[in-house]
Amino acid sequence: MNSIRIPPSKSLTHRYFILATLAEGLSVIKNPLFSDDTYHTLQGLKNLGVRVKVEKNQVKIIGFGRNIKSHGLPIFLGDSGTSARLLVGLAALSPTPVIIDGSTRLKQRPFADLFHALTSQRVHILYREKKGQLPIEIWSDSLKGGTISISGSVSSQFISSLLMISPFARKNTRIKITDDLKSKPYVDLTIDAMKKFGVSVKNNAYKSFVIQSSQKYKGISLSVEGDYSSASYFIALSFLSGREIVIRNLNSDSKQADHTILDAIKKLGGRAHFSKGNLTIKRSGVIKSGVIDISDCPDIALTLGVIGLFTENHLILTGTKRLKDKESDRGEVLVQNLKKLGARVKKDEDTITIWKSKLHGGEIDTYNDHRVAMSFGILAKIIPRIKIKNPEVVSKSYPDFFRDLQSVSI
Repeated sequence: MNSIRIPPSKSLTHRYFILATLAEGLSVIKNPLFSDDTYHTLQGLKNLGVRVKVEKNQVKIIGFGRNIKSHGLPIFLGDSGTSARLLVGLAALSPTPVIIDGSTRLKQRPFADLFHALTSQRVHILYREKKGQLPIEIWSDSLKGGTISISGSVSSQFISSLLMISPFARKNTRIKITDDLKSKPYVDLTIDAMKKFGVSVKNNAYKSFVIQSSQKYKGISLSVEGDYSSASYFIALSFLSGREIVIRNLNSDSKQADHTILDAIKKLGGRAHFSKGNLTIKRSGVIKSGVIDISDCPDIALTLGVIGLFTENHLILTGTKRLKDKESDRGEVLVQNLKKLGARVKKDEDTITIWKSKLHGGEIDTYNDHRVAMSFGILAKIIPRIKIKNPEVVSKSYPDFFRDLQSVSI
């Protein structure tokens, strides 16, 4: 029997590490994800002076509460956008300057809206190279609270970063979204994680969020559920191949954004079945054509793009302009790699259409993007003579991906 245990959620692991740091007392994070990105977050916390103990299947963190005291060590975060955006918020609480830097790609990714929101809170930011981008030095005497206006269309991580630190403001904080908030489930995930640590947020229909400044995070012990982004590859493989794969370690009621992969599978003609925490995918008949909006779940766009090759006619992905600011320009990378394999595909400003195609082998350039490697890794399991360049990039989120993929027979 094919069976895969999905690794812990990267999104939740990051959030729990940051919130444990902001809490008073000891927190024990059980079953966290250990990957390049989460190690960057842990090292960043250590460089801030946080007491962190990494054990085999858990991490113990003694939080600062309201007394952030940086050790003055620079923080380098590699390619990890989540680490950077959440740690920028955390470092904004430091009374002494903190240097935050990253890889060449991370320096190209957007931060300006977050920086502007923080400076409106009397946070000091010095740009060491280019305004609005990393690297920076950041510190503050305190956050003033009140209304913060910010776009929600660039990255929900900006909102999550502000939400997490708002209880430390001098007065109540209202985060006002000036446009349409994208990736809402990621904000829900943050709010739910904050609640677990003892802080509540009032969500006004995603138009604004209100946080009372009198609240305090409390140290807790909790476990990290399985990652739906990582599960999406094996969900897709089972759906495309028609072979049963028992996918373990998933929460059927998860708030993770990529839980919506199950809705997409249903729309395309499949069925998801949970039994005692195990997920299986069923399909009878052809894979239907359809339209899927990835605005709230951009991390499964590439997985869906691969599925589109096997539909009865075509699959249209909408909301795809958001893909350009990921670890790679994922929309463009998807199109170029599919064309290498003989696929018919068209990219417009905010849509990508993938037609059912007869494919041949070829070499896939990952552009140092873990999700490119994993999505096309699934395709390589089905189509002969597809080679993945630089497959080790999966260590960013799922170090054992190709080992697990090899263990599955289709």
